[in-house]
Amino acid sequence: MPKLRLLPLVSLISVGVLVLVVVWPRLGYRRTNVHTCFHSAAGLKPGAGVRVAGATVGVVRTITAGERDCVIDVGMTLRTASASEIPSDAVAEQVSDGRGGPVTLDIDISRTSAGPVRENALLKSREAEVRGGDRAIR
Repeated sequence: MPKLRLLPLVSLISVGVLVLVVVWPRLGYRRTNVHTCFHSAAGLKPGAGVRVAGATVGVVRTITAGERDCVIDVGMTLRTASASEIPSDAVAEQVSDGRGGPVTLDIDISRTSAGPVRENALLKSREAEVRGGDRAIR
């Protein structure tokens, strides 16, 4: 009979540990959905990583045809620590390793001064243009 009394206790402890393993890593993080626009998104796919200063902070969720001002609309979900926010004037750029590897998005926060990005905000984008390899910011 003592084994039957232990079963509910062991079950309760197991559920508690499972909840801690699943929920604890997510505490202190903020999820924000944002999007940006590009003229071309060749090689960029849903599931691609989004990085800030070399650290992966999110994932590309959608790539859709937009309108005239936003030819390719790229939606992403960012997951950042509460203390470190993505500024609303950050700039997104498509990056490839140059060897045919996956294309990722880098968010440049080096020249920013605005407050944190809001839900469903539009980030500026930077993409290489044909003229002399200069980069243009939208």
